[in-house]
Amino acid sequence: MIVNVVNPDCIYLAGEITTGWDLIEATVREALVERALTESAGRTPLRASVTHESPRLGGAAALIAAPSFAAPRVA
Repeated sequence: MIVNVVNPDCIYLAGEITTGWDLIEATVREALVERALTESAGRTPLRASVTHESPRLGGAAALIAAPSFAAPRVA
């Protein structure tokens, strides 16, 4: 859905999915080609970002910090 709506130049995958990426990469790429609305969307590169950091901790920190950086409510 992201490929069809946003049309990114590349998609980076992170988290637990990267642990088994070599096992599921072909299936994910096949599904991308099958579900893409255009041929070019089906060729969108998928890259697994292998990090040893804590992605959940980063996401939690972003959620907590978001109100501090958000635009003020006007209505």
